[in-house]
Amino acid sequence: MHFQESQYQSCLYGVIDSGVDPVEELTRLVELRNIVSGTLGAMGTLENVVLLTQKGKDWEDFSLGDAVCRIVHFRGNIARVGSEPALRVEVLLSVDAPAGQQLVYGHLKSADVVEFEYTLTAFDDLHAERRLDAGLLRLAEIKPNPAFNAPAAKSEAPKPPPETPQRPVRGPVERIAEPRLGKAPEPSDAPSKAREVDPDEDLSVPTASWADVVQASAEPSKTNRAAKKPMPTPKSKRGLDQLDEADDDRALVEPGDILDHPTLGRCRVMRIEDEDFAHIRLERGGIRKLALEICEITHVEEKSGRNVFKVKIKR
Repeated sequence: MHFQESQYQSCLYGVIDSGVDPVEELTRLVELRNIVSGTLGAMGTLENVVLLTQKGKDWEDFSLGDAVCRIVHFRGNIARVGSEPALRVEVLLSVDAPAGQQLVYGHLKSADVVEFEYTLTAFDDLHAERRLDAGLLRLAEIKPNPAFNAPAAKSEAPKPPPETPQRPVRGPVERIAEPRLGKAPEPSDAPSKAREVDPDEDLSVPTASWADVVQASAEPSKTNRAAKKPMPTPKSKRGLDQLDEADDDRALVEPGDILDHPTLGRCRVMRIEDEDFAHIRLERGGIRKLALEICEITHVEEKSGRNVFKVKIKR
């Protein structure tokens, strides 16, 4: 095994016009650019293709005539035979044939371009040599390119040393004069003047007689004048023995009793609110609030330990 590693490459990407032989055009480009080693790749369509195919140990030309051939695979290497450029291109073509599409493989010798795009990568620092062996140019040697001059590495200018921060220079310090404090006033030996008393001023403490005290106690105070309203006494419920004497039995209604309402039907009393409203449960389950003031309530009977009252709406 023999190989060389390339550190410097240049790439070309282009097209070849219709009707031009791609092998001749690429060979001319390699010679013009003085490329001594590299690789080729392409895609497109060719016609009038002539391939170099192998039969046994021999190689011979094989023409595809005017058939249109679409490139399936196109790969080539660039080298030199002496001072002349030598291209070896292997292709796999899809050919339109009477029996349908057929694949043909061989070394591309010549063709006419219908459509052709290529990429060429040149190994600038390598030199490849080919020699003719049994009718085929074979790669014989790969070596560094003696004509290649590596570009000089860009030397970076040395970075200046970092500047050391300089301490600020302090000027002379001015002394600030201290303020002079004034002297505290000296205490005076003169006695302070006392308040002079008017000889005609009445300094006696007023006194109240016993009669004044009795009179003040007899007068009601303002707070006692506002008499508190007596708390309303709850209405006492009459016993069942007094039901016949009562005109209205609203005061006897208690939670759990039954009211026979002319519209709502039989309802159970759930709660009495301020003796003015009764919260009742309807037979279908709803809760209603009934104003007792608009009802005439009469005790009818006692059933299963509950009082039953007849309700009549006042007109």
